Parts: sequence; C-alpha cells; structure tokens
Amino acid sequence: MPKNVKLYLRSKKDNAKRRGYSVSLTEADVQQLLDEAGITVDQIGLRKEEYVLGRYGDTGNYDMGNCRFITRAENLSEQTFSEETRRKMSIAQQKRTIPEEVRKKISAAKTGTKLSEEHRRSLSVSHMGHRPTEETRKKMSEAQKKRYQ
Repeated sequence: MPKNVKLYLRSKKDNAKRRGYSVSLTEADVQQLLDEAGITVDQIGLRKEEYVLGRYGDTGNYDMGNCRFITRAENLSEQTFSEETRRKMSIAQQKRTIPEEVRKKISAAKTGTKLSEEHRRSLSVSHMGHRPTEETRKKMSEAQKKRYQ
C-alpha cells in the first residue's frame, strides 16, 4: 500500500487526527516497529492478513510503547464498542435490506449444504430457552402446512 515509511506516517497522522487521536511517532520509530515485527512497509494494508499499526487495547494515542504492527484481523478482534456505538450499529443493521435478487442467489448457493454436527449443536444450544412469539409460531405453522400440501 504505502511506498515508504514517510508516506505511511503522513497518512496515519491524517487519519488519526480525523478520529481524534495524535501520532507522536517519527519515521525512525515506525521503522523500528516494522523491524521489531519483522515486516516491511510493503506488507502494510487493509486485507485481514496484512499489517496495521495497532494500539494496545485499542486505546490511547499512537505513541512509542503504545502501539505495534499486527495483522488487521488481530486489530479488529481487539476492538471494543461503547453501548451507544453498539446501539447505533444495531439500528443501522436493522434498517439494512437485502434485495430480492441477492436473497435468491444466497438461497441457491446454500441449498443442499449440510451443517456440521458441531454447528448443529451450537445452533441448538443458542436457541435453548427461547420461545417464539405467537406471531412467529403462526408463520412457522403456515410454512409447514404449505410444505406438506
């Protein structure tokens, strides 16, 4: 992604500033962190197997001692969201609609696939103690009746 450490650092500072963080690292600091991680600037990127400059606990500023290069997947797994952010994400997800054409493609791709025994057990456990609403029970009943007509 970035061609050299200088360009990477400039980009990191701009992005961090927009998000309300400061970057006190120098080019030499970034190069030292790259060396410690055993990677080159060419391995920095946005794919999950590429590297990003992550902060310990995903908190604080980008200072020497508070950050290191880790894979993007590792960085995403460290993220924590406030209750307010989770609520906003939930609302956004609920408003999301999947076009009928896409739904049909997904359905066709999944038709005939078998779930592993482990996956079936985890689904069973996740639904234990959950009782469908009366409305849902009616819909399920109607769907079953249609199947066997």
